[in-house]
Amino acid sequence: MIYFVEIDDKVVYSWKGSVELTNKEFYLFMALINNAINGEKIDRDNLLSSIWPEKETTISNNNIHQLFSRLKKKTVIISDDLELQSSRGKFYRINNKKKISVHYISHNSTTYKILRITSALLQRLFKRSNLSKNISTS
Repeated sequence: MIYFVEIDDKVVYSWKGSVELTNKEFYLFMALINNAINGEKIDRDNLLSSIWPEKETTISNNNIHQLFSRLKKKTVIISDDLELQSSRGKFYRINNKKKISVHYISHNSTTYKILRITSALLQRLFKRSNLSKNISTS
């Protein structure tokens, strides 16, 4: 699966769509995706230092769990293949069903402009196809 990551706006694009992430969700996604490329998981301490380097000792497992849950809900928008897994308080990972390829893009790139247009078109087509399915089944 190919993902395009726009770092400035913290948006992740795929063939299925795009999702905008908060700062913390973005840091979590980047930590998970970078480890998933190598087929690895990330432990709690390394995750904390990636997301909350300034507050490493004061973050509870519940804070991490809530952030992980929010990211899990958002990744469904961009992929069915990203399976976020956790062993609460021990490790976190993306159990990728397909090979992951990540490309970083900036506002100035042609790729960014094409992705914005393509993503908007795909989302409109997807909404229309779901609408027509709902109409035909009622």
